[in-house]
Amino acid sequence: TVEDNQIICKGLPVSGQGAVTVTADGVELTAVTCSTYAEEEIPITFICVVDLSKNLSAVQRSQMNEALQAISDQMRPADKMILVGMGAEFTMGEILPTKEDREAAIQRGWTFASVTYIDRCMLRLVEELTVPGKYSDHMSIIVLSDGMDDISSQQAENQAYDAVENSGLTIN
Repeated sequence: TVEDNQIICKGLPVSGQGAVTVTADGVELTAVTCSTYAEEEIPITFICVVDLSKNLSAVQRSQMNEALQAISDQMRPADKMILVGMGAEFTMGEILPTKEDREAAIQRGWTFASVTYIDRCMLRLVEELTVPGKYSDHMSIIVLSDGMDDISSQQAENQAYDAVENSGLTIN
């Protein structure tokens, strides 16, 4: 947020140490002071995008579920998860606020499609997440995929990347 002539950055405490840099219009700002909110718990909604390609092997499917379970296990009480299916169609799941809800959704199973349009799904995800006022929590987007092999064209891939970049979202 900007207050008077100050940029106020609010962050989550993380393990380990590192440097914080602040940039505006591509220029690194100097004389930046950072402070942490030691006890404040900022809720995060983890958007977990799951590749539903039939090309995934049984091992990869098992690893995907293990990864989702690992993410769920590390979430704090105020955090939430949304599972997004990325197959021939885009499927935005419901908000899963509790560990029990997440475990049930992860174990529910998936319907795998012969064709996965990752580029179209990423565009739909950006459209969904940037609807003004729809999501108020901070978000972390994690894509679980074996790659971008099913992109329909280089132009479609470029459009998907541009949409993500222009949305202000960061995707892991």
